[in-house]
Amino acid sequence: MHSLLVHGAKGAMGQVLMDMLTGMDHIHAIGLDPRADMANKPWDFLEEIDLIIDFSHFSQVDRLIDQAMAYQVPLVIATTALSQNTLDKLEEASKTIPIFLSDNYALGLQVLIHLAQEAIQRLEDFDVEIIEAHHRYKQDAPSGTAKMILQGLQEKQALKPVFERQAKRQAGEVGIHAIRAGTITGSHQVLFAGQDETISLHHQAYSKEIFAKGAYQAGRFLLLKEPGLYSMKDLLERI
Repeated sequence: MHSLLVHGAKGAMGQVLMDMLTGMDHIHAIGLDPRADMANKPWDFLEEIDLIIDFSHFSQVDRLIDQAMAYQVPLVIATTALSQNTLDKLEEASKTIPIFLSDNYALGLQVLIHLAQEAIQRLEDFDVEIIEAHHRYKQDAPSGTAKMILQGLQEKQALKPVFERQAKRQAGEVGIHAIRAGTITGSHQVLFAGQDETISLHHQAYSKEIFAKGAYQAGRFLLLKEPGLYSMKDLLERI
């Protein structure tokens, strides 16, 4: 049996993950609200933890990295909107512990990125747009997933991102549009528009469970790995 810590268990995604883990005979899941539970308290309980999955807040991640390194616990980071300093800290920490980092843990989204990379190499004269939509309470825009898609496209073609377009399109641009409304769980679309034709790749999340499941799969993957910084691309190649 593995002991798994859900860091950020009181948040929306943390609660979904805890619900999913409940009843798994081979997992002992512990939930932690870092703001309320760990104010000026020792983290020595990590000595009994095999894996940490983080669905907290970007302000809590730096301290978590320090504690995961101190107790040598593999770490899955599912919190988004991380600063560059935190990303640099994760990269440094990955030299001593295995760390899994992604802005989106839906396996289908990784397939969308792969297909978009294939498409952009074959549609040289097509304009590209990224459209994402989330619920009204999401704090960051554009989403980290939209940035993941952009990064994937930029690996195949030089593209200049344009946010909140207010002028005529220029060559080599990719527009990025963020919608914040209602209770939308997560929608990401890559639109390729050419002369008299369009192609659209669309990933729609219908529940938060897909992200919890993906984070758990990432954790299982991580338990078998040496120190390093891993991503959903690594997990997808294994499946």
